[in-house]
Amino acid sequence: MKMEITLAKLKEMELMSRGNPEKTVAYKLKQKRYDDMVSSLFTAEAPIMYLPSKSEEYVQRAEQIAAESGDPDDLARAVILRDGFEYYEADNMKHLDWKETRSQLKVKLASGERLSQRDVLAAERLARANSSVNNIALYSQVKTGYENPTECVTEEPAPQRKVTADDVEKAREEAQRNPHPRNMVKFSQVRREFMAEGGE
Repeated sequence: MKMEITLAKLKEMELMSRGNPEKTVAYKLKQKRYDDMVSSLFTAEAPIMYLPSKSEEYVQRAEQIAAESGDPDDLARAVILRDGFEYYEADNMKHLDWKETRSQLKVKLASGERLSQRDVLAAERLARANSSVNNIALYSQVKTGYENPTECVTEEPAPQRKVTADDVEKAREEAQRNPHPRNMVKFSQVRREFMAEGGE
């Protein structure tokens, strides 16, 4: 079975659609198709539930069911679960990708190396996924460097205090003490920035 759209591609569409009504509509249509597909396959009668982030063993169980039954729906469920599991596994390591991307772009800016449209897209993804002051400034520099090489500004933005484990813990405690959406969002952002900076 070949999936019309993978979970990774769907999440990418969601990320890149923010602030763009046309892309948002396209993303929502794809999301609905994906949700409808999952709902039709993972019913109460299905031999396995839709838990793509559960474990490798869970996905292997779905694949074993499909191999033994030969049922197209069982095969489809196994493919969807494998795709979802691989997405979540990669997502858990994404902060390392962000760190590598940021480092490579900074080197290009500092060396005056010619920037490509791919660099601009990478910087945009980074800024959208982790909208810290530094990442937004980096995206602006890369975009300027690509569009107007002679105007490229490579200075680092004003120093920003590094997020510490204590900051994450304080945000977590505040979110637990007062689970207001604002506090939950703050905790999520602080934790994301901490991991992006190399925290564990």
